[in-house]
Amino acid sequence: MRSFPACLLCAALAVIAARPAVVLAAGSAADRDAARALAGKGYDAFELGQYERTVDLFRQAEARYHAPPHLLYIARAQIKLGKLLDAEATYQRIVEEKLAPDAPAPFKEAQATARVELATSHALVPVLIITVAGPPPPGTRVLLDGAPLGPDDLGQSLRRDPGEHGIVLETPGLTTERTVVLKPGGEAHVELPIGTPSKPSVVPGAVLVGVGAAGLGVGTVAALLLLSAKPSSATPLRVAEVTGFAVGGAAAATGVVLLVLRARAMPRAASLPHVQVGVGAGTVTIGGQF
Repeated sequence: MRSFPACLLCAALAVIAARPAVVLAAGSAADRDAARALAGKGYDAFELGQYERTVDLFRQAEARYHAPPHLLYIARAQIKLGKLLDAEATYQRIVEEKLAPDAPAPFKEAQATARVELATSHALVPVLIITVAGPPPPGTRVLLDGAPLGPDDLGQSLRRDPGEHGIVLETPGLTTERTVVLKPGGEAHVELPIGTPSKPSVVPGAVLVGVGAAGLGVGTVAALLLLSAKPSSATPLRVAEVTGFAVGGAAAATGVVLLVLRARAMPRAASLPHVQVGVGAGTVTIGGQF
């Protein structure tokens, strides 16, 4: 035994077939027959859980011949797909239609049913509230699913479809991302922290410069000892000299580069950071403001 919605659709299809004068006013007899066939396939697709196909078939039927039951099944399929806002708009379209006093009974019944289901679907739409902790600096943007929000949207109840949504807070030099999953009829509150861009550390550069200074010191000492060394001990000293200068020079150079890059990465201010480096025999000196 078919359900009430199915009987409503059958009655609507019968109206399409039995009122040729009405149909011909909006389209041809071929359009009427095509709409009836498409609506029948759409109902079968709905019963099989093929909701995307349901929407497509009933839209094709609606394009051939307007009937509120077509839209009713489109809205129901949209509910099944989780597209609650689209379904709400479809229900609203049915409810707001001005039916003629002599409109077919299935059309009036579809409108009455849509009014009830609209209230139910409206309550299912989840709400998302996004706030920012602290005053946002100039140039701050908040994006929801890739679309920028206006200042008036923050702190307000934003109605969105159920499912996963991405939130991005963009401030100068820093991006914060959040993901929230909305459930039907639920409410979620996401607070975005205002952070400060991380400053590059001077530690790696300073460590490498220290290692370089030690290496250069070893190389310098070995070179001095070579001046008075006996031939039997010259080879180890020569190895120490070459290794010390090679390793020390490379480490010192890398450390200086890191310190310079760190200084350049600092925000511009009234007093800009600067680095002064001096390399002498077995020594590396660093001065400046960091």
